[in-house]
Amino acid sequence: MDISHQDDTYLVDLELLVDVPVAFAEDALLDFEHLPALNANIRKVQVLPAAGDDARRVQTEIHSCVWFHCVDLARVEVVHHPQPGVIEAITLPELSDFHMGISRWVLQSWGDKTHIDYHAAFAPAKGEVPVIGPLIVKSVIRREALATYRNMEARYQAERSPCAVC
Repeated sequence: MDISHQDDTYLVDLELLVDVPVAFAEDALLDFEHLPALNANIRKVQVLPAAGDDARRVQTEIHSCVWFHCVDLARVEVVHHPQPGVIEAITLPELSDFHMGISRWVLQSWGDKTHIDYHAAFAPAKGEVPVIGPLIVKSVIRREALATYRNMEARYQAERSPCAVC
């Protein structure tokens, strides 16, 4: 994982292997209503009226804390799923607490695992983020990203468990 900061914009490059099949990973990332189960900092998700063609507009409320300092951020993204294994999202700044944001996931099957190649760039518009500083923000991004994919693996294992319906 590489996270950098340039001119108030955070750049995230993440490559990892997740112990779930690619179909499960893709479904989990596109199951907007259940994103809070993958990332506890996502407090609320609402799918808004269609953005046209294959796109979905998704509104999320993010609550993140570093020590005693918490920030709430609203984000509305247009999410595209142009082909299997590719998910793209563009933040709508006029409806978000971000000046800009773009994300792209490329998912590939590696046997019974999923290789995820994720790239994102975003610029928070809220004044609280610069207060805590880029180094701490990068640490939070890293922690949240890894927790998200661990939660995905845990969800997959729980659904496969023979006691999933017990």
